[in-house]
Amino acid sequence: MRNIVKNFLVFFLVFLVIAGFLSAFSDPWEKVEEVGFAEVVSLIKEGEIKSIDVEGSDLYLVYTDDSKKMSRKEEGESLAGLLAFYGVTDEQIQVIDIESKKPSGSQAWISALAPFLIPLLFIGFFIWFMMRQVQGANNRAMMFGNSTAKEEKPPKEGEKKKQTTFNDVAGSIEAKRELEEVV
Repeated sequence: MRNIVKNFLVFFLVFLVIAGFLSAFSDPWEKVEEVGFAEVVSLIKEGEIKSIDVEGSDLYLVYTDDSKKMSRKEEGESLAGLLAFYGVTDEQIQVIDIESKKPSGSQAWISALAPFLIPLLFIGFFIWFMMRQVQGANNRAMMFGNSTAKEEKPPKEGEKKKQTTFNDVAGSIEAKRELEEVV
């Protein structure tokens, strides 16, 4: 019973560590509402957008009232080229603070390696758990002749040692069968 609880706690702690690790590197922008690119164009034309942060194909929009939303553009296309294609003038673009950012190094590594590492960690944990079970079974198999009897503690001062007599075990059917097997 103790091993089951212990193994469950180990598994639960590993799960918490992985969940904490992934949540530490999650982007706070992911919880923001996503809007279409056509809506972004109309908002720029109306002067509602204060700044745009570009990370790859993701556009992080900050409105003039400091609310935040997210949009996406086509991969490999420049934002200025797309806006010009949709009819946004250069004057409207210059009012907006546009900043291009590269994804952070740790976030790029985690997003690249996580699909491989997480299953490998689970498989490794499963193999480790099974190896522990097999080793325990082998050790118990070699102990079949060992007695599991407990050593009796000596009596305390002033107490008499309780003597086990034949009458105490005389009615034991199990003891009689074992004696018949020996004889």
